[in-house]
Amino acid sequence: MRCDLQHKTVLLVDDEQRFVDNLARRLNLRGFNTLVAYDCRSAIKSIHQHAPGLMVLDLRLPDIDGVELLRRIKDKHPHIQVIILTGHGTREDYQECLALGARAFLHKPVDISELTELLSEAERITA
Repeated sequence: MRCDLQHKTVLLVDDEQRFVDNLARRLNLRGFNTLVAYDCRSAIKSIHQHAPGLMVLDLRLPDIDGVELLRRIKDKHPHIQVIILTGHGTREDYQECLALGARAFLHKPVDISELTELLSEAERITA
């Protein structure tokens, strides 16, 4: 199902390249514009260059912990709506991420319809 709304850009941050590239394609088919970063440093650079309003963030990344990146994003760019999508999150991670301002905390594998709905809801907040 393709959305008719003009979507803002979603930054996908995950070091599992095949997974995140596939997710980007699936979101593009649903009308989202996507950027992909495979590590936190690339994500920070993309934020400065493209100013995305939405982000899907993994917690296990090679250079900086995803929770730490969420903390930095919410400190410097509180308007960015962040959805955590991880295969390794704990209850403590869940609680910490929501306390830091994450919009949602999802586990892999994700239902694309659920993610699309959450991104659409988050987008309405940033509009």
